[in-house]
Amino acid sequence: MADDKKPAEGEDEESQDLSAAERAAEDEERLKTISWKQKGCVLVFPIAAIISTMVESGLFGLYVGGAIGRMVAMGVHASLALLLLIVTLLMRKTLCSWGWCAFLTISTTFLGPGGPIGALFTFWLDMRYRRYTRPAEEWFSALFPEEETGDAEILAEKLDMDAQEGRSGSVMPFADVLKYGEQSQKQAMIAMALKQFQPRYAPVLKQALLDQDNAVRVQAATAITHLENRFLERTMKLEEEQKLRPNDPEFLLELARHYDDYAFTGILDDVRERENRDQAIQVYRHYLELKPGDTRVQLAVGRNLMRRDLVQEAADFLEPLATHEGAVTQMRMWYMESLFLLGRHNDLEEAARGYLAHVREIGEDGNMQVIETVQFWAGELSVDQVVADGEPASA
Repeated sequence: MADDKKPAEGEDEESQDLSAAERAAEDEERLKTISWKQKGCVLVFPIAAIISTMVESGLFGLYVGGAIGRMVAMGVHASLALLLLIVTLLMRKTLCSWGWCAFLTISTTFLGPGGPIGALFTFWLDMRYRRYTRPAEEWFSALFPEEETGDAEILAEKLDMDAQEGRSGSVMPFADVLKYGEQSQKQAMIAMALKQFQPRYAPVLKQALLDQDNAVRVQAATAITHLENRFLERTMKLEEEQKLRPNDPEFLLELARHYDDYAFTGILDDVRERENRDQAIQVYRHYLELKPGDTRVQLAVGRNLMRRDLVQEAADFLEPLATHEGAVTQMRMWYMESLFLLGRHNDLEEAARGYLAHVREIGEDGNMQVIETVQFWAGELSVDQVVADGEPASA
């Protein structure tokens, strides 16, 4: 299969060369169609820059040599800046090189002789490299194509399948791909993580930011930026809609879940994660004022309070919800965790007994390690029994 791939890679390189040649040919054809008047218009900037360089350099030399005073030098400099501003305004009406003229005006005004020299050098670099560079839209589309087919998509699907099923098989886990994979494999994985983003992909993208390959680092940074922009655009849209629907329960729930999901992505820094959790808690509470009996939202508030490290507030909020007979299992778990972190061991023992009674009543098996821990908190197991062989003891 390795031999079969070589021609394809050669064809890709050949197609890239052809596309570059085609762009160069298009530029030449476009230059042929430009009138002499338009060509003369383009030359306004370099001519103005050369004249500005000569005037500013001569003015600087005369001032340093003591031939003219400060006021005269400042007057001539201000006159030149005003003249360049007039040229810029005239060029703007013709839509020809006015951007470069504006750049020349600003740089000359604030940098003196260094301004036009730097502007000329920048203009030369632009003319030299513009026909060989790819537009930003084309570059981004190449990084994250909307429709992918072939080996890259197959690899991404296998990686996703293996991550969901918890096996490695013939395809390496994400971390191993970043450590041992080739550039194309890493880029395919990043593209898949962006296309089908889930919070569990966030550590992969962050790890890719530290990759030795510059192309992989750039793609990972671009992917994270794209995700942040996607969430930000959605946030702005929802916040505008909130002004029209401030007391709509369904919309409030949608907005709160958006803040909650954004905080849970794993791509935010600590400050922005806290801000989004605070926003989620605030909107969830507003929703509960309209629909106070929604257990899912009550659980979401308690969970966000715990992840926000507001343990005492979480315990106060969860206590009446987790101690009655009909309390759901997850509510009891978060409440017990808050009690443990607060060091309220007597309350924790009572809550653990209530949890075990609830689980046995509904016949829920649960995670064995969790059950053992709760049995220890309830006083049904000793430390030796918990660490002995990992098997739950009978009550």
